[in-house]
Amino acid sequence: MRLAALAFICFIGFAQISHADGSKAGFSSTLYLGGISQVGELASQGLRFGAGFGATYKFDSDYAIDVAYQGASFNDIDHRDFDFGAKYFPEIEYFDQETNGHLSFGFSFIHNDFKTVSRSGDAVGIYVGAGMDFGLTERLRLGYELRFHKVAPSKATVAGTEITTVSDTASLMLALTYAPDFSD
Repeated sequence: MRLAALAFICFIGFAQISHADGSKAGFSSTLYLGGISQVGELASQGLRFGAGFGATYKFDSDYAIDVAYQGASFNDIDHRDFDFGAKYFPEIEYFDQETNGHLSFGFSFIHNDFKTVSRSGDAVGIYVGAGMDFGLTERLRLGYELRFHKVAPSKATVAGTEITTVSDTASLMLALTYAPDFSD
């Protein structure tokens, strides 16, 4: 149900608001494709293909609120994470208007389901990230984003042995962002 609600938020019509200084505020949706890796005690799971989607509300040219959902299937784990945070778009003189860099940070909620044993784990943590995107058209952007999730490790006991069910993760994702403008 929560996943359906997030998908609805990402793909409904997004109105944009123009500010007096010419900058635009409004919603955008992003499709993520790339690699997700478990770090720390679960690093033996390796790097796997991951996918996800997100929605961003940009207040002005510098600041935004961001929600994202990403997942991957590892050898022994089905991994899902939900992020809620902020993005900052610093003004970089070197780049033209069609190229944007950003920094991101916020809270992570991670869930891992084990495939080989009847266990799952949940953890809360923080994430930091950085990325770049390049304008393809007036409304479509392509870029990449690197995120590192630091979580409080989650552990469980299986057959008398304590195992880690959630540990830190890192992702490098290709990001395709669409920001419709229905103000015409």
